[in-house]
Amino acid sequence: MREDDSSEIPEGDLSYVKKTEFKKYIFWLSIMGVLIIVVLLFLIIRNKGVDFLCVNDLDCDDNNSDTVDTCINPSTKNATCKNELIICSGCQYLENGVCKDYVCCDNLGCDDNNSDTVDTCINPSTKNATCRNELIICSGCQYLENGVCKDYVCCSDLDCDDNNSDTVDTCINPSTKNAICQHEEINSVSFIEKDFIVDKLTYRNGFKMFWLPEEGYLDEDFYLELISPSGDLIDNSLCAETNGACYDIEDYNIYHILNYDNMIVIEFQPIEYGHWQAKAFYPSDFNFYPWDLNSDCVSNIYSNLIIDWQFDSGDYTVGDPVIITAILGVLGNLVVWDDTEMSMDITTIPGGDYYAGLPLIGLNDNGEGYDIMANDGIYTVAHEDTSEAGSYCFRVIAEGENEIAGEYKREFEKCTYVREE
Repeated sequence: MREDDSSEIPEGDLSYVKKTEFKKYIFWLSIMGVLIIVVLLFLIIRNKGVDFLCVNDLDCDDNNSDTVDTCINPSTKNATCKNELIICSGCQYLENGVCKDYVCCDNLGCDDNNSDTVDTCINPSTKNATCRNELIICSGCQYLENGVCKDYVCCSDLDCDDNNSDTVDTCINPSTKNAICQHEEINSVSFIEKDFIVDKLTYRNGFKMFWLPEEGYLDEDFYLELISPSGDLIDNSLCAETNGACYDIEDYNIYHILNYDNMIVIEFQPIEYGHWQAKAFYPSDFNFYPWDLNSDCVSNIYSNLIIDWQFDSGDYTVGDPVIITAILGVLGNLVVWDDTEMSMDITTIPGGDYYAGLPLIGLNDNGEGYDIMANDGIYTVAHEDTSEAGSYCFRVIAEGENEIAGEYKREFEKCTYVREE
C-alpha cells in the first residue's frame, strides 16, 4: 500500500506546494465558468427571438415635450410604455413641457381693485388674452360713486321745475353732490341777481349800485334781497318816487333809494365784507336794461381804493395802437401791491359788435413791450387792431387780496374814437 505522497516531497521544496494550490484554484474556477456558461446558454435558449418593448424610460420617448414618458416593467416580456400628457392647473397652458399662466381666464382675473372701472377679459383662456379696465362713464346729470352712476339732484334750473309759474326754480350748487332745488314764491314777479365783493375799504365807506328802468316805470315798486357773506338774508320793500326817496332804517339802516333822472340808485353801507349777493324783484311785465354795480360810484365816490386808467392819446387814426395805462390808488396815492392783477376786455368795437366770451387781456408791469418801467405800479396794455374807424370801448379790471383791503375788485370802462386818416 502506497503511503501519503507527502512523504515523497523533498524537505524544504515550497514550489511544489504552490503549484499544487494553483492547480486546485484553476480547477474550481473552471467549474464556475462552466456553470455560468450553462446558465447563459439556458437563458439565451429560453428567450431566443424575444425583443423587450423597453428597457428604460428613454426607450419610451415619443418626441413630445408635453408628455411624461415612462417604461413600465422594463426588460421583461410585460414591458410597456406610458406617455401621459402634462396637465396644468387653473388658468394655465402647456408650452414646451412648462405650465404658464394665461393673462386672464375670466373678468375676475382683470380686477384692478377700482370700483369705478369695468374690468373685462378679452380672449379669455388663450395666449392672446388681455385685460381691459374702462372707466365707467355716467350719462347726463349723473356722478360715479363706488361703481354706480347716481343722479344729481339737479344740474340746471330746468331740473328744478316744479310746474308752478308762481315760483322761481333755482338749482343751488348744480352738478355737485350738494345740489339742491330751491323754489321761491315771487307772486308773479321776475328778478335779477348779482354777486359782488365788498372789500375792507368799501366796507368802511359804503358804495352804490343802480339799474336803469325803461321810461314810464319809475313809480313801480321794487323788492330787494341782500345775502351777506355769512348767509344772513337782509330784505326790504323798496319804492322809487320821482325826485324823491324812500328810507327804511329798521335794524340795519343800509338802504337809501333815490331816483335820479330815470336811474334808480341804491346806497349801500354793508355790515360785513366779503362776497354778497343782491337780488332785485320786479313785476313780470316790467322790462328794463341790464343792471350792474356801478364801478364809477364804487371806485371814485364811496371807497378809498380806486382804479384809474387813461389812453395815451386823444386822437387815434385807423391803424394806430390804442395804449392804455392803469393804476390803483388809495386816497389819491399810488399803491403797488404784489397781489394785484390787472386785466382788460374789449366791450365794443365799430359796428356795435362785442368781444363776448373772449378771455381777458392782461396788463403788464414788467417793463416789457409798451410798459416803460417794471414794478412801478403803472400797468400797460395795447390794443393794436384798429383797422376800422369808430368807437372802441374797454373795461379795465383790478383785483386781488391782501391784509389792507381784503379781497377787492375794481373796474372801470372808457371809450375812445378812431378816425379815418
